[in-house]
Amino acid sequence: MSPIIVASCYGSAAVLSLFLLWQFGVKRWYWHALSIAAAFGIGLTPLSEPWNRPDMTLVIGWFFVALLVWGLAAPIFLVLQGPFHFHFKHH
Repeated sequence: MSPIIVASCYGSAAVLSLFLLWQFGVKRWYWHALSIAAAFGIGLTPLSEPWNRPDMTLVIGWFFVALLVWGLAAPIFLVLQGPFHFHFKHH
């Protein structure tokens, strides 16, 4: 599989996770902890023989990266947000 496809797939997972954090903000801490636990659960589970193909590995890796980045980047967003809390009213 081309390295460009792999990098763009995993990069899209990271960018989407960071965009969702930026757009919707940080949720309760246990959702981010559960996301990290789910990422490790997905990543450490061995694939069965019919699923052990490059395309399925890429899909499972996308979910792993998306959940892991979403869970690990939440404390960074909290620190960057600092004491300023902007709440916009949507009409």
